Amino acid sequence: MAKTKIIHKPNELIHIMPTLEQRVSGTMRLLYNAVILLSQQMGKQDEYVAVLSDVLHLCNLSSDFRTIKKTFKDIRRLDFEWRYVDGVIDETRVLGLIDEPRFISRKGHPTLVTWKLNKLIQDRLLDPAMFFTRINLEMMTKLTRSGASLALYEICARYLTNNKAGGSGRTGKHALDWWIPRIVGSLEYKPEYKFLKRDFIKPALEEINNLTELRVELQEYKFGRTVREIEFIISKRVDRSNAIEYKVEDNLDGGGQGHLFGRVLSFGIKPEVAKNILESYENHDYIGRHIDGLEIAITKGNVKSPAAWLSSSLAKNWDHSSVGSLSKKTVSRIGVKNSDDNTNKHNGDLIVSSPVISTEDRALAYSNFEALAENLRTDLINQFLNSSSGFVRSEYAKKKLKSSIFLIGFKQWLVLESHILAR
Repeated sequence: MAKTKIIHKPNELIHIMPTLEQRVSGTMRLLYNAVILLSQQMGKQDEYVAVLSDVLHLCNLSSDFRTIKKTFKDIRRLDFEWRYVDGVIDETRVLGLIDEPRFISRKGHPTLVTWKLNKLIQDRLLDPAMFFTRINLEMMTKLTRSGASLALYEICARYLTNNKAGGSGRTGKHALDWWIPRIVGSLEYKPEYKFLKRDFIKPALEEINNLTELRVELQEYKFGRTVREIEFIISKRVDRSNAIEYKVEDNLDGGGQGHLFGRVLSFGIKPEVAKNILESYENHDYIGRHIDGLEIAITKGNVKSPAAWLSSSLAKNWDHSSVGSLSKKTVSRIGVKNSDDNTNKHNGDLIVSSPVISTEDRALAYSNFEALAENLRTDLINQFLNSSSGFVRSEYAKKKLKSSIFLIGFKQWLVLESHILAR
């Protein structure tokens, strides 16, 4: 699971509407965004697999298994209308957001969650050429679970760049009947505007403006004395207190190369992490070559953690003349922090959590594994399979290294058994 929490969410999925049978809660929005993020990171799969505790960590949610199971069920039940217009053709398809969610629990192993995606939704999630909105999941986790602030944040993020003169973005004005189900998350509750503003809009604006990178202002349009339409004006906050100015010095001419720092930030890497990665290097041509390699590797779906990938590439001078070549990788020991308690109990249900292992540790351990000779890789796989359940062995027998279920457990095992790679 990559450290970045930036989602490229198709615009069609921003305005998720409730149905008569199903409301849209804040927890549903958070969890579905985590599903989108992980699906984009994994690329095209018949079935997506993730450690449940990792998914919950992305959303900053608790490990209440009954609640999470119900939320996945609610997401699966929610119908979504996908409209396609091309010339004289106007087609509407009714789709489910996810298909066939499964939970797999085995004693001594992390609880896994799996899901499938409709082909149309999957194609849109993985096609960067189409229109999408950058959603910051980390920002969303700061908002309350009521749903109104989460829904409004997504809508405003979409229309941030909707401006004609380069000024503030505008959502466009809509009637109250358009806004109510999207903000409230229900078709059954239709409050008067004064209650909609008091109970939903004002608290949502206060949260968004205080806790996120957006600045949102309500604009009301009255007919007589009655508010009939509203829109929101959006801008991005400039927080100079948190701005980090960092320049990579070129060892040839001493010129500043702050644009390299900006390129690294564009991958969703935090400023302090980017600074730690770059501060040991001076030649901006050398750094730029490895950033180029990272960009290409990401387009090929070969990167789980941009920060870990770039750090390893710079440290080991990976050869990017043929992307994917790992000939210059070396094997190093990896230190990990283990959790003394890897289980959480809630209401009699048990979720087995993975040890506290960072994404970077997993990515680096697997890259070290890939750098080994084929016979050594085979030996490690066999060692892992000998200690695994029959279910994992059967998954590997069917799909080999393409099995997501195998890879999740194997990468974790590589980190925990890092002394093997350090020989």
